Amino acid sequence: MLVGGLSTAALSTGDSEAQAQAMPARAYALQGNAFTNDHYLPYAGYYHAPYRAWFPLRYNHYDPQQQKYFHGGQWTEQPHQSFTNISTPLPEAAAVAVAAQPPSPPPSNSTTTTTTRSGFGSASHSWGGGWGGIGS
Repeated sequence: MLVGGLSTAALSTGDSEAQAQAMPARAYALQGNAFTNDHYLPYAGYYHAPYRAWFPLRYNHYDPQQQKYFHGGQWTEQPHQSFTNISTPLPEAAAVAVAAQPPSPPPSNSTTTTTTRSGFGSASHSWGGGWGGIGS
């Protein structure tokens, strides 16, 4: 599956049907994918894999004025060290990332286009809109 132009590995999350129905469709799609450290989503920020959420700064961003490192929403004097460099977002983090995205443009009169090619017949393609290939 493509998210934000980068390929991600779909993982089985074992979510119950009730949890899937309670979560918006795009948030559920994000929850089912693994992201690497510093994977960037517009409006949501950088993914910190050890914390399973998005933040406004890169993982272990260093601020020379404070002389501190940013990770998981906090500043510390030492960079965070973790073996986790890929993970699936927490359901709450996926919902926040989706909520931060601008709304999808309203559908036009027709969302299906037909192209006729000599020798190949016609081909229909449905355009879903949304961001990063995740439909709403």
